[in-house]
Amino acid sequence: MPYPKELLISQSYHDYSMNEKTLEIKKDSFFPGCRVLIVDEWVETGASMTCCIKLLEKANCTIPGIATIGIDYREETKNWIDSGFVRFVGRDM
Repeated sequence: MPYPKELLISQSYHDYSMNEKTLEIKKDSFFPGCRVLIVDEWVETGASMTCCIKLLEKANCTIPGIATIGIDYREETKNWIDSGFVRFVGRDM
């Protein structure tokens, strides 16, 4: 991002191929207590979604849920699916 590191909140994770990636947002992008729905077209392992949740929680946001077109049912996503935290069109596509 085109901002100095001190103005950013960062969260790293390992993707499905075990490559390390980092998500960043500007510290003042959200106001404290902001509710943020996370939307992604496909959730495979849940790694990027978990990272996004942690990043937004660092920004003092509340995450009411995740919306996606497709999601794979696996150990990492099971609790989200079973609890209704994630809404999706198709599973194990």
